[in-house]
Amino acid sequence: MVGILSLGNTLKVFPYVFMTHNEIVNDEHQGVKYTFSYCPITKSSVAFKRNGLFRVSGYLFNGNLTPWYEETETIWSQVLLKGILGEKENIQFNTI
Repeated sequence: MVGILSLGNTLKVFPYVFMTHNEIVNDEHQGVKYTFSYCPITKSSVAFKRNGLFRVSGYLFNGNLTPWYEETETIWSQVLLKGILGEKENIQFNTI
């Protein structure tokens, strides 16, 4: 299984075997910074635009991954697509 992200004429492929061990990848394509996150428990993924770096928080929300935004120390919900704790609480992800 893989996650596939379409960026214009480019496809980025994220093998779930790799993502199971990393869960979050911060990347950039043609000046667009984005994060691809994968929750191995629910086998769900999402890609969203970013400014700073996202990391794995170690917490779950409804059994799903919660990325941590280093710059503001905000914890985000992958399933709700928004901040759930911290400075960016209730701010929506800009999904790709």
